[in-house]
Amino acid sequence: IPVGKILDQPLIEGVVLSVKNTADFSMVALNVGSDHDVEKGMTFEIWTGGQYKGTVRVDNVTPNMCSALVTLAVDGASIAEGDNASTRL
Repeated sequence: IPVGKILDQPLIEGVVLSVKNTADFSMVALNVGSDHDVEKGMTFEIWTGGQYKGTVRVDNVTPNMCSALVTLAVDGASIAEGDNASTRL
């Protein structure tokens, strides 16, 4: 995805539905999908309260949800079900 497209992402806000951690990667499911203008390659920032937890990149999109690969995880801050997700902070 070109950098310009990342910077032009529409504001989309959602919630983490689930998290899957393996030895090689971590994935999350978000409650927003193509019906909310989510596209493959978009990035979402993840946080809860005042704590920033990381960045995810959308890998798969369905009408009402998407799955995303964790590309940045903040040390000591685990992404969890119920965390907030937004294309912009």
